[in-house]
Amino acid sequence: MKCMARTFIFCLCLFTADASMALSWLVESVPQAAAQGGRAFGKAQLKMVEQVRRAITQNPTWALSKDFTQTLNLLRKAGVVLPLQPIPSASTAAKETYLKELNQKLFQSAKSLSEQTNQKIRPLIAQEHFNWKPRNTKEFLNLSPDEMDILLQGKSPEISFGTKNWDEFRIKPFSFPEKRGVSSDVYEEIIQKLSAFDGAEYKMFDYILRTPSLNSYQKQLLISALDDAHSLLGSEAVSLYMLLFGQIPKVEFISERGISVNKRMEKYAIYLQKNLINKLERKGSWSETDLDMFVDVSVYLDPVKAQAVLHVLTYLEPSAAIWVLENPLENATSQQILALAKKTSAEKEKIWPDGNLLPKIKTQLDWELLYKERKEALSAQADLLWERMESLWERYSVIKNVMELMNAEPFTPERIPVSISYSTQKVRIEKILKEIKIRLASIQQEIDALSAE
Repeated sequence: MKCMARTFIFCLCLFTADASMALSWLVESVPQAAAQGGRAFGKAQLKMVEQVRRAITQNPTWALSKDFTQTLNLLRKAGVVLPLQPIPSASTAAKETYLKELNQKLFQSAKSLSEQTNQKIRPLIAQEHFNWKPRNTKEFLNLSPDEMDILLQGKSPEISFGTKNWDEFRIKPFSFPEKRGVSSDVYEEIIQKLSAFDGAEYKMFDYILRTPSLNSYQKQLLISALDDAHSLLGSEAVSLYMLLFGQIPKVEFISERGISVNKRMEKYAIYLQKNLINKLERKGSWSETDLDMFVDVSVYLDPVKAQAVLHVLTYLEPSAAIWVLENPLENATSQQILALAKKTSAEKEKIWPDGNLLPKIKTQLDWELLYKERKEALSAQADLLWERMESLWERYSVIKNVMELMNAEPFTPERIPVSISYSTQKVRIEKILKEIKIRLASIQQEIDALSAE
């Protein structure tokens, strides 16, 4: 009961932002727990180690940051043997080796403490590579002025750099796979045309899609290479590279291989397909190039969504296809549209077995009202996220204040578990805040798109 009462008092202090009271309670209670005996203190140490393991699992880059240095030193003072942090300029391989060793050492420490205290611990998850963030959320940064100087001074078109989130990448000239390429004359002409767009991505993509000398596979390779280069290097660096070396820059990541679909290309695919659908509604037909462009960019959409859009476009009015293109398939209206398209396809199959050139069926839906309702629903989501973010920010501020007060006090070994507990809470809240900001930005983009309707 005393323990529960103390926890309640501490939580009360935390959420009323009374950092001084929380700190004084910690100073008094933690030494008491240490004095109770080996098992009680062992539990406190185990909780401390498990909190660090959990935070690293959620945000591995924290273990490579300056913020982690203090936590690392506290763990060592608590008797946990851990490897040295690599320097910021160390290679990706060295950092991955460090993180694997760090995870292994923390697991061994937790396992030993769990045997002493009869407590369960998190399992060890072995990973060949630490994929810090999904490809479509990687934090790309334009080249800094110093890195631009390297590009300007370099005589070789192959250059290696590292980003703030420490993942290494290499810039090299794009080349088609063997037996999948185009003639050098055609390729030079393509590069000259692309250079004239001065880094304007969508104009480059549109030109590539309209180039008859390239097949669909070649177009996808070129667009993916240019998108990666623009994402990381920025338009200025891409234009500069093409001017200096007469080549299209291709970005390769040390720990990643292959073409990966990302949000930037998904956004372009939606933009292009919507324009083409609007053109179909205005003119009543597509040219062969229009159809090829529509199909070629489908690869950058989720496969299920791409198929759904094409199916709806075949049987229903263009507005229905645009709705499915822009909204989640789980949306109630999307489901209603898909069901109607399926029903229509079954009815028309006997008359038009090839599924082409069907008269479009009207859905009888009020699109203006639907877009208004969707916008209101998104605004409500954003309001909830803002409330959640404000609540987390208050908690984050309290934790930060407590940590500053603790750092100002003379160090005592008994305070190690508490310091680490706050450090891990802080890094977990930072990650959640970042995710909420990304989601809010995504919602705002969708609201802006709906407002433009």
